[in-house]
Amino acid sequence: MTCALTTTARLRRAEVASDPFGAGSARFTPILDGSEPALLAIGARLRDSTGSDLEFLREAHRWIQQRVRPVYSLNETQPASLTLAKGRGSCSQRIALLEALARGAGIATCSEALLIHGSFWYPRFTYLRRAVPQCILIAWPDLMVDSGWLNLSDLFGAEAPAPAFANHGAETLFDAIATGSASWVASGCAEDSCMPGDLAQVDRALGRFADRDEVFARYGQNLPLPLRWVLEPFFGRWAATG
Repeated sequence: MTCALTTTARLRRAEVASDPFGAGSARFTPILDGSEPALLAIGARLRDSTGSDLEFLREAHRWIQQRVRPVYSLNETQPASLTLAKGRGSCSQRIALLEALARGAGIATCSEALLIHGSFWYPRFTYLRRAVPQCILIAWPDLMVDSGWLNLSDLFGAEAPAPAFANHGAETLFDAIATGSASWVASGCAEDSCMPGDLAQVDRALGRFADRDEVFARYGQNLPLPLRWVLEPFFGRWAATG
């Protein structure tokens, strides 16, 4: 029931990067603009109230949860500082804000490019299923903690993961990180072998990149530009809850 017309040609023909293990960094980018004064100020306050890098990242996640309203905004390349200024953002934009705060605190990040089957979003858009793209590109980060890469799914290290995130109701994908219920696995995961938090909706893993800017520069955004222009005024304010 997914729609080929809303799926960009670049994503339909997306291929795995020739170097699928790009190294991350703490440098700032147009999306991860953690050098902006407002972001540095927030990071400094969070750093003062936390000890380790892991504690900082967890507290930054909680801060964003509480202060940045979840919506269905469509602009994957929106600067993190603009998401902060608006006080609202999609899960992707809120994750970018978390990464920007991390980089502002000197914590390196990188992004894995994942193509997720469009059916994963059916519960959110019950009456718009026929318009959902065949696949959705997400940039899912790893964060450098204690000299090793920590996947965002494992940020809170839940000992007993909640059932896999169902993508409906008040909980968003960004919220699900805190419960350990947002762990992406390849679509080949058999029903009886998946862990409780495995979402098992990944069509293709396209490689790991230095930052989310590289992901979207290589593969483009999830909807054709004219469609994003038309939909953003509505989707950018549509609350992703309930």
